[in-house]
Amino acid sequence: MATVKYVGDRPYVEFLFEGVKYGFARGMSRDDIPEACAAEFEHDGFPQWAVSDLSQTSTEQMLEVLEEPTPEPVEEVVEEPTPEPVEEESNDDFDPNWTRAQMIQWFKARGETTSRTSTKASLTARAEVIMNPPEAVEDDNESGDE
Repeated sequence: MATVKYVGDRPYVEFLFEGVKYGFARGMSRDDIPEACAAEFEHDGFPQWAVSDLSQTSTEQMLEVLEEPTPEPVEEVVEEPTPEPVEEESNDDFDPNWTRAQMIQWFKARGETTSRTSTKASLTARAEVIMNPPEAVEDDNESGDE
């Protein structure tokens, strides 16, 4: 049996089908309606009725009309794995755009300790000193004057 729902404007509707009276309130669904009656309400001339769950025969008829789509061949795309870049431990790989946590990790990798109160600016300045150590200061006495 089909499910018929009344979605019209009237508060209550009755209709007679094969000697049996069926009543509907607005928004009410009934599933005891014969399929022959529900098929009549399915057409566009009855917008106040919503019909669902019609018999399997109409579904089977629709399936006979439709053809199964032929699957299209799909080309497989093979992606070559890209090698992960290896980080080299050199003195010039510090980036001032890193987060504070990345900067602290850079210092720990080199065995340097950091303070909890260190800021990015102080860590950047300290890293520059580590990467570019100050050159030894020459004495003025070595100029040859003895």
